[in-house]
This record gives sequence, structure tokens and C-alpha cells, in this order.
Amino acid sequence: MNTKTNSENKNRLSFFGFLNTLKWLFVFNYKLSPWAAPIQIILRIFLDVSPLLNALIFAKLLDQIIKIITSPNSNINEIIPLLVILFLFNLLISALNSMYAYAASVVQTNLNNRSSIILAEHINCLGIQTLENPEIVNKIDRSRNLIGSFNNDLERMTMFISKIIVLISTSFIVIKIMPIITSIICVAMIPELISNRIHMRKDWEIWRRGTEGRRRANSASSTLTETVSLQEITITSSFGMLSNVFNNFMKGYIKEQVENSKSWQTWSFFLGSITDITSIFGYFSIFKNFFYKLISIGDVTFQMKTLDMFVNNMMTVGNVFSGLYERAIKINEVKIVFEMSPMIHDGNIKLPKFETTPNIKLENICFKYPGADKFVIKKLNLNIKPGEKIAIVGENGAGKTTLVKLLSRFYKVNEGNIYINDININQIEIKSWYKNLGVLFQEYNKYPYLSLKENNISWTIR
Repeated sequence: MNTKTNSENKNRLSFFGFLNTLKWLFVFNYKLSPWAAPIQIILRIFLDVSPLLNALIFAKLLDQIIKIITSPNSNINEIIPLLVILFLFNLLISALNSMYAYAASVVQTNLNNRSSIILAEHINCLGIQTLENPEIVNKIDRSRNLIGSFNNDLERMTMFISKIIVLISTSFIVIKIMPIITSIICVAMIPELISNRIHMRKDWEIWRRGTEGRRRANSASSTLTETVSLQEITITSSFGMLSNVFNNFMKGYIKEQVENSKSWQTWSFFLGSITDITSIFGYFSIFKNFFYKLISIGDVTFQMKTLDMFVNNMMTVGNVFSGLYERAIKINEVKIVFEMSPMIHDGNIKLPKFETTPNIKLENICFKYPGADKFVIKKLNLNIKPGEKIAIVGENGAGKTTLVKLLSRFYKVNEGNIYINDININQIEIKSWYKNLGVLFQEYNKYPYLSLKENNISWTIR
């Protein structure tokens, strides 16, 4: 497993890394919703393109009405075929909207109800030693917060794809109509896109920088809202202290976010007005062509609609890309977590269910915790015979609990070997060892939401 977390790799993604992250996001949602996820994307693309098709049909209908009014021998019934087409098209869009809402609901439901357990299953496979790395713990904490909103990220990705398709479609039309003004509009959008990118990046940095403080504050808040904790909190008068832990962090965190939002929206207003001004010149060009009878009233309607869609989608594509890129940096951390493998690989020797206790032998074992310089255990030799009862006594920090963790293979010894019936513990399939092992730690888990019977089953079903 690569646990390299250099600062320059934390906040950046290459373009191909960005695309690879989006691919991973889709695959993750696809595994949860094999039919709904692709249907959601396909329908979103068609629905975003549909206003352009609707404008084309309406433009043809408008020209047909003008033709009927100006031609004495025309019949009003001539517009019926176009009205039928418009009706059927709108009916289709209504049906596709319902289908899209249903598919999105299925994706969201599966994500909300299954993603957390999928993350938990993967974390469970990583092993304790892998999870000792503080940076990995932070990544996992951020992953818990992010994974529930993956459906929104899938929608952002779908929007990005659909807006690009609409932008390409409309650009062919507006470039043909007004090539110079189109170039001016594109240039005018650049400052706002840069501003959006800067503020989105700052928003991400605020969120990332606050990971540990946010976790500490949320833990304090959770403790204060748990009724089982209130007795001790009341007796020790610790409510104010725990409340300050939450408020002191949130005060600065919220202030940073609000200030960034204020700056963002202020710049968006002023820079966005530049784009609005250039769009007016586009309208003028269309009206000028109509004035000189170069285009019909239907063409005016269609071209104005196309210009609006071009401008809106040009800005949307830029903003969505900036937002999706910054979001992809966060999603990439979840991807990294799911791509992690255990630092201690499982063995392939499956132990039977022992009828009698095994022989446990420790040969010159040395161990220090990851990142530590000092050995907790050094050159320890111990032979525990079957049925033998022993007590290990020592001061705090002498290595008693560490020894139990090594026997539980939470960690791998740095030197020496541990044998179970002459089999190296690293070669044993860990689940088969746990079926023969019973450990009661100083800090044991409680399952108050389970019945007494369920608590007993959870311990004996191993």
C-alpha cells in the first residue's frame, strides 16, 4: 500500500487524474445501481438538449402562423401537424423527467442506505496497523462525510457532460450567425471563471484544513446530545467546557466560509455583468438581421434562444468544471481509501476449531509502533504450553496490551516470530485464528441497541 501523502499531492489532480476519478465515481454508483445510474446520465443529457429542440419546433410553428396570416388562401388547420409534434415532444419530455426522477431516486436510495456499510466493510479489511496512520484516519473520516453525497456528485458529472454537448450544439449555430461577438462573449467570461475557480479552491482548503477540528467539535456535540452521557456531564459540570470545544471551532470555521462566500458572490455580480453586456450585442445582431429581412421571426426566436443557451452553458461548463474538479480532489481521497490494501496480508493456512488450547511460542520478538523510535518489546522469548495459565505483570507502558495485540495479529512484529502450534502466525488465515481466540480489551465495545440475545450471538457466532 502506498501511504505517501506529500503536500503537493494533496490538493492537486492532473486532468487524467480528474477523468479517472470521475470514472471511479460512476463505477461506484453503477455497482450500487446497475441500471439506474446509466439511465440517469442518459436521460439528463437528453433533457438538457431538449430546450434547443423545443425552440426549433416552436420557431417552425411561429413561422407557419406568420405565413398563414400573410397568405390569404392559407388555412389555420395547417398548423395542426406542428402542434401535434410540439404536444408529443412535450409529453415525451414530461415522461422522461419522471423516469429521470425515478432513476435518481433509486441511485440516491441505494447510496444513502448501502454506501456506509460498503465503506465499513473495506475499512474492516485494512487491519489495525494500517489504520494507525493519522493521515489515513483523516482520509477515512473525510470519506464518511463525502460518500453520502456521491449522488450529487454523479449529477454534477452528468451535468458537466450534458452541458458540454449542449455547448457544442449551440456553438455551431452562434458562431455561424455572429462569429466576432461569440469570441467577445467567450473572452468576457474568463475573469468570472477564474474568480469561481479561486473561491472554490479556497472553500476546499477551508474544509480540508478543518478536518481534525471538525471531528473534535462534532464528537463534543454528539456527547452533549447523548442522554446516556448527561449524568456524568451534569455531575462534573463539563457542559460548558464541551460546548466551548464545539463553539470555538465553529466560530472561526463558519467565519471563514461566510467571508469566502461574500467575496465570491460580490465578484460574480460584477464580472457576470460583463457577460450580460456582451450578450446584448448578440441580440442586436439578431434584430439587425431581422430588420434587413435576412431572417424570419421564427429564426429570431430560435437564434435568441440558442444564444441564451450558448452563454448559459458556456458559463455553466466553466463553473461546473471548476466545482467538479475541486470536488474530484475530495472524491479522490475516498477513491484512495477504497484502493488501500492491508499492511499485513492474510495467510492461507486455515486453522481448525481447537479442541484444546494451542502451543504459543514467541521467538526473539521485537516491536515498535509505526512512526515510533523506541521498541515497546525487545528480544522477548516466551513459550505458553497448552492448558497453561499465565499472568503477565508490568508497569503502564511495559507492553502488556501490545503483546496481546501482537498475538491478535493487529500488528506484525518487526523482528522474530510468533508460532501457533509451530505455524507462523503470519501464515494463518486470520478469521480461523479469531475463531479460536477470545480477548477482552480494557476499552471494550458496547452494543446497547442490541438485545441480550443478539449481544451473545455477536460474540459466539465467530
